[in-house]
Amino acid sequence: MTGDKLVIALKDISVALGTKTVAGIVSAEKTSFVPGSRGFINGVISLRGEPVAVVSLGRAFGQDAQYGAPGLHKIIVVRDKARILGLDIGSSDVTFIWDEEIKDAVTRPPEMKFTKGVIEFNEWKLHLLDWEGLFAEATGMLSTDGAHV
Repeated sequence: MTGDKLVIALKDISVALGTKTVAGIVSAEKTSFVPGSRGFINGVISLRGEPVAVVSLGRAFGQDAQYGAPGLHKIIVVRDKARILGLDIGSSDVTFIWDEEIKDAVTRPPEMKFTKGVIEFNEWKLHLLDWEGLFAEATGMLSTDGAHV
């Protein structure tokens, strides 16, 4: 759980992810509609010509639909060698925590779905985002396997 973190302040929780996975942060007024999407799927954007599925991070954590409200949305694009995903954080604030700041932090096991653990330090409680788990869940929601089309 080492390394610099990008921190997203959602309505009820703060979520962190490693900066090495962040491919970019973009603003969008809306995402392209995805037929048959459900759950926390928001749509699709294009990043440098590549389609990126976008999920509502707030809805993934059971928060209200304020993240689908009209207006500019911040979308954090995360990726590894095989996967890419957009995290719609609405108008939530973003900050950074550097590795040196959390080197003595207390780490705990995950407390909720889509997290890898918790970092506690200086009155902060950061839930480490399991974006790969979000990706897998979103892929299942978008899959047509077993669907009657």
